[in-house]
Amino acid sequence: AVPLDADDVVTLVRWAYANGIPLIPRGSGSSMGNGAVGEWVIVDLGQLRTYAPANASTARMICGTGIERDRAEQIANQAALSFPVDPSSGAFATLGGMVACNAAGARSVRFGATRAWITGLECIFADGTRAWIRRGAALPTELPTVERFLRDVAPRVLASTDPLAHVGVRKESSGYALAAWRDSRDLVDLLVGSEGTLALFVNVELRLIPMRGATASLFVTFDTLEAAVVAAGEATRLGATAVELLDKTFLDIARSATPITIPESAEGALLIEAEGDSERGAADHMRQMAEACRAAGAASVLEAPDGPMESQIWAIRHAASPTLSRLHPYLSSMQVVEDGAVPPAQFPAYVRGVRAAFAAQRMQPRCWHRCGTPSRWRSLRPRSWPLTRRGS
Repeated sequence: AVPLDADDVVTLVRWAYANGIPLIPRGSGSSMGNGAVGEWVIVDLGQLRTYAPANASTARMICGTGIERDRAEQIANQAALSFPVDPSSGAFATLGGMVACNAAGARSVRFGATRAWITGLECIFADGTRAWIRRGAALPTELPTVERFLRDVAPRVLASTDPLAHVGVRKESSGYALAAWRDSRDLVDLLVGSEGTLALFVNVELRLIPMRGATASLFVTFDTLEAAVVAAGEATRLGATAVELLDKTFLDIARSATPITIPESAEGALLIEAEGDSERGAADHMRQMAEACRAAGAASVLEAPDGPMESQIWAIRHAASPTLSRLHPYLSSMQVVEDGAVPPAQFPAYVRGVRAAFAAQRMQPRCWHRCGTPSRWRSLRPRSWPLTRRGS
C-alpha cells in the first residue's frame, strides 16, 4: 500500500483494523533490522513529504515522515539550523524510519541518537485514531490506545522491580524504551524506537540546533588496535563530534576506493571530526586531537582542515557497501550486517575473535565501528566460494 497523505493512512489503518490484517510500515528500507519486510501489508510511507519551514525562534521543524534525513537538513539549513543525527544512510533514510529505529550516526558520540531530538509525533494508532503526542504536553486520554496504556501498562512498568535497561549501556536497541519512558514519563520516548508496532508515524517534530560554524577532520592510522582504542577515547574526551574506527579488514579493501594513502601495516584507522565556531577554531580543535593521537601511538596522521579534503576522508567510510560490491566480477557481498556493542577495553580482543571465527568458516568479514555509541558492523564475503552470482 502506498498512501499519498495522512488521511490515506487513517483510511488504510481503519480498514486493516476492521479486517484483522497486520500492517508493516516502511520508510526507504535502509535499516538493517528487517523491520520493513513481512507477510502482511507493507505500508510505504515515502509519499508523506509535506513540511513547514523551520522555525528559527523555537528551533523546531515539522516534517512528513517520508522525507529523507538529508533533505530535512537542507530545509533546516534555510533557517540557519541543523538536525544533528546523521546516519551514514542519511541520503535515503527517512525521518519515519529513523524515529522507528531510534537511529544514530557518526556524530552520536556528541549528540546522541534520534530519541533526544524528537519533540512530537503525529500518530495513527491501531484502531485508526489520530493524534499528536508531544513532549511535555497533556496526553489525548480520550483515545482508547492511550487510555489503555495509562490504565494497564504504565502502573505495571512503574511498579516493576525488574531491570528495564542494561547496566552501563549507552544506547538500548532491543525491546521497547520502557526505561526511557519511566525516567521521563513522556510517551514520545516510548514511541521512538518502537519500529512501527505501537503506531504509524505520519509527521514528526524535530528539535534543531544552530548550524555548525566549521568542521575539520582527521584520518589517523595505527599499527595496533589497542593504540586506536586509546586514541578514540582521547578524541571523545576532547569533544570530537564524530569518531569511527575502521579495522584492517575494512582498510584492506578501502585502498582501492580512495586516493588517500593507507599504510599496509595499519591494523586500524580513526575518522575523527572536530568542530569550531570558525574555520580557525575547528582547525585548532583538530590539531589538538591530532596531538592526542600521536601521543597514543599513531602511525600516520592526515589533517583535513577544509571541506573538499574532509569529504574525501569521510568518503572512505560511506563507500563501504559500494566498495564491497565491486570486489569481484562474479561475486556479490552477502551484506549480512550484524550490529553489536563492546566495552572499549575489550574491543581489540573482540575484533580478533571475530576474525578468527570467520576465518574458520572461510569467510571474510569487513568491520567498521562507531566509538561513543555502541555500534559496530560486519559485512561478510565468502573467502573462496560464491553465495550469489550476479545475474543469477
